[in-house]
Formats: sequence, structure tokens, C-alpha cells
Amino acid sequence: MEMNEVTGRRRPSAAFLIKILIVLIFPLRGFFYSYETWWHSILLTVIDNQFIALNPINSLVAGILILLPCLIFEWQLNSRPISKSIRGRTAAACILSWVFSFILLPFANPYWGSDPFYNTMVYTPILAIAFFVILPLISRETTRQSISTEHRNLSYRFITSTLRKRSRREKILSGLLWFGLVFCPFMFFAVNYGWSYQIQLSSLFYFVSGYGGGLIYGFTALVNVEFQFAAAIAASLPPVALLAGLRFVFVRDVFRYQNGNITKSRLVSVALLGELLPSAALTLFALITFPPGMGFFPLFLPMPILPLLGFVFLRFSKFVPVKEELWTDYEHRMWFEKEQEPYVPKPVEETIKVPITYLLVSQVRKRLKE
Repeated sequence: MEMNEVTGRRRPSAAFLIKILIVLIFPLRGFFYSYETWWHSILLTVIDNQFIALNPINSLVAGILILLPCLIFEWQLNSRPISKSIRGRTAAACILSWVFSFILLPFANPYWGSDPFYNTMVYTPILAIAFFVILPLISRETTRQSISTEHRNLSYRFITSTLRKRSRREKILSGLLWFGLVFCPFMFFAVNYGWSYQIQLSSLFYFVSGYGGGLIYGFTALVNVEFQFAAAIAASLPPVALLAGLRFVFVRDVFRYQNGNITKSRLVSVALLGELLPSAALTLFALITFPPGMGFFPLFLPMPILPLLGFVFLRFSKFVPVKEELWTDYEHRMWFEKEQEPYVPKPVEETIKVPITYLLVSQVRKRLKE
């Protein structure tokens, strides 16, 4: 029995360490050409899928430092009651990770294409926020919606370690919703340069570009694919988040719709606007920057994958509605809502009504005794 309890306590720590290792080797930037392959992570660099080299120690230390605010955020998040509001901690973790990258950036080599330290400074904040902020928040809220009200004062770590098999479907669904928000492309554009053409699929954090018709060693290449981050520098993280802001609102509204706080028409409207506005804004910007007649006409078209995943989530996720509580000081609150002041019941003045005949009889008896 003691061994089982010790193993149960070790499982969250082991899973957390494995997740950190996955992020350390996750591709930050890379390209896959028909004649060459190269990609870079915080921990190592791979060239042609044959040469694998560990990055310098300064790149690893800097990457862990940038990850640290988000790592602390997820660890504390999993140990807090699942119904607690954590909006301030979320903003602090994202901002600190982003600021640390700017503090360390001046120490990097300006030749960013070959310097692992520079690539780590540029791309790690996006990776940290994706894996250690957005994913835990979605998974935590999905779990909270699938358990009964009396268990929502427990921590996420305790719930998932106790109900591992029962929460497996919720983890899969929350992972799909997170993947749709972070990595699935939400728009694409095609450009014909005359001698070659380009097709680009853009997601919130990555984009995939395909080229065709170009010359490689004097021969025409049919397809030439490049895979790299969408945000070229950490400074572009705020405008990218602003551009895709309605997609975050849609994910939040998925949970609000489950609680009955919004209507289905509101959810569908946010889904459509979240897919159409980024494409329309970028198309307008491209037309202003490259007016007709310059031979460059990018047309950004939406790819509504996230709304489809959102409605699949609503269809298959388990939802336990909040029942009417007996105690009036119970407060139901989602993770993105502010924590309110504790409820203090108002004193109630009680009055007791006594029949006048009873008062007269008691006065008579009092007089006779005297």
C-alpha cells in the first residue's frame, strides 16, 4: 500500500519531467528541402537527419531560464484548487517568459541562421506559452467541467492521479482543442511569382511554406518545402496574439456555452469572426503594401479547423452541470473569471409575535404572586 502511494506521488513529477524533455527537443526552427534538411531545438541541432549535435550549454541554460516562469506556473496551477481563478498568474508567466528572452537577446550572435543561442532566444517564449500555459489551462478547465461540483475544490493533480482512466477522454479532447488553437493552420495563401509559386499554411505558432518551379543546382524542382516558426522574432508575439485574439475567445466560449452562459448563435458568431478577421486583415495589409500592378497579389483564405474541433469537443466531452447549492456562500467561477470577495451573510433581525391574551394572563399571574 505504501509503495502504491509513493508511486502515485511520483507519477505527476515523472510526467512533468518527460514533458520538459519533449519541449527541449521540440523543433524551434527548421527547413526541409528536397536536397537538405535541418532543424534546431533548445537542446540539439539535426542536419540531414544524420548529424546530431548538442547545442552549447549557454543555449540550454538560456532556454530553461525562459521556460522557468511557465514551468512554475503549471506546477503551481496543478496544485491549486481546480475552481480557483488564476488570471493574474497566467499573465505574469507569459510576460516574464517574454521579457527574459529580450534581456538575453543582446548576448546572442547576430548571424541568427547558424547560432543556436539566438534561435533559442527568439522562439522559446512561444513554445513555453504553448506547452506550459495554454495546454494546462485548457486541460484543467476540461477536467473541471467533467467532475461533480463537490470535487471542484480539489487540485488538478489530485483529480487526474485519482481518476486516471476516467479522465483519459477529457485529456484527449482537451489536447485536440489545444492543438487546433496552437498548431493547426487557420489560413493559407498562394502566390505566383512567374518563375515559381508559393503556398503557405499559417497557424498561431508555426507556418509551413511550399515552393515549386524554382531552380536547384540548375534543375527545376517540382516541390520545395520549408517548415519554420510563424513569429520570426519574440517581438511579434503580441501582434500575433492580437491577430488571433478571437480564436482564444472562441475556446473560452466553448466552456461558457457548456455552462449555459452564452447562446449557440454567439458561439457560432465568434467562431466565424475568429476565422475571417485575420485573413481579411492580412489581405488588406498586403494590398496596401503591394498595390495591384507590382506582380504580387497574396490572397489569405481562412481554414476553419478550430471551430470544427470545438464543436467535436462539445459533442463528445463529458459535462457535469453545476447544481443549485444549499449553501449560499458557494461561488462558482471559471479560471478566466476574477476571484470575488468572500461572502459575508447579512445579519437578520428576528421578531417574535406573541398573542395579546398571553401577555394579559402573564401580567395577572405576576400581580397575584405579589
